Amino acid sequence: MGLFRGIVFLILLIVGIGFAIQNDQPVSLKYYFGLVTPPLPLFLWAFLFVLLGLILSAVWAFISRIGLHSRIRLHRRSIEELERERDRLRDDKKIPEGVTQGQKSFISRIFGGKTKEGEGEQKIPPPA
Repeated sequence: MGLFRGIVFLILLIVGIGFAIQNDQPVSLKYYFGLVTPPLPLFLWAFLFVLLGLILSAVWAFISRIGLHSRIRLHRRSIEELERERDRLRDDKKIPEGVTQGQKSFISRIFGGKTKEGEGEQKIPPPA
């Protein structure tokens, strides 16, 4: 894999040097409101804009990563609250011990906290 990367890097370097040699004419860019940049070679403008794109994409990725970390923290808190609720229901014997996790989830959604003790309860056999 290192050899492949080296070959790709060498090819890109040769293409970049060829681009720089072929586009060394000074170019000035004109913006709105009469703003004009100092004349720089075209390859330098291309390099600067590629570099600007890399910097902006890194900033965007960093901001996105911060957002993802906050969502992960929020979901972890939610999971902890749900686990505490599950343990409380298990201690109150509203969720039978011998059922699978999917059955517990279904039972707690259907019967959790809305029925009196003993009403509507069914004996669910343990999984085989």
